Amino acid sequence: MFGAQAAFYAELFPAQYRFSGFALGREIPGAVLSGPAPVICVGLVTLGAGSPSLVAVAMIVVAVAGLLAVLALPETRGTDLAPMVDPFPAVTERAGA
Repeated sequence: MFGAQAAFYAELFPAQYRFSGFALGREIPGAVLSGPAPVICVGLVTLGAGSPSLVAVAMIVVAVAGLLAVLALPETRGTDLAPMVDPFPAVTERAGA
């Protein structure tokens, strides 16, 4: 999954925003959602009187949400990934003069 995920994220963002888009779109939600996951699971097991069935239901809900998010993403086949805006046009012009 991770190999395909990296290639797909690279296609989603323009070159000048690619690193920020990848970091904000993957790492921050991962930290925010995975940090409290054990506490949430303990709470769900407690609500279910010791049965892990509510944890399974929560996992199914998250999986369906992920599937819907993937289906809503745009197709990027044929998109030119190379364009990059020069961040220092004045420096480039002076160096070439």
